[in-house]
Amino acid sequence: MYQNNAQNINLWTFVQNKRHIGRTMWKKQRAAKQKQQRYTKINLGLKTILNQFLSIFKKSYQKIYNKVYQAHFDGLRSLKEKLNWVSRLIGLRS
Repeated sequence: MYQNNAQNINLWTFVQNKRHIGRTMWKKQRAAKQKQQRYTKINLGLKTILNQFLSIFKKSYQKIYNKVYQAHFDGLRSLKEKLNWVSRLIGLRS
C-alpha cells in the first residue's frame, strides 16, 4: 500500500510538473509573440516617419532642383553667391 501511495504521489507530482512546464512554455511563447508585435509596431512607426520625411524632403528638393536650374542660378558668378542663394531657398538663411 505504501509503495502504491508513493507511486500515486510521484504520478501526481509528474502531472503537476508537466502542467507547470507547459504553462511556462506558454508564457514564454506569449512573451516572445508580444515582443515581436511590439518590434513590428515600432518598425512600422519608424518606416512611416521615414517615408513622411522623405516625401517632404523630395517635394522641397524638387522645388530647389527646379529653381536652381533656372537662368538666375546660371547668372550668379561665384560659388559663394550660389550657396547663399540655395540656402535662402531652403530656408537655412533669411
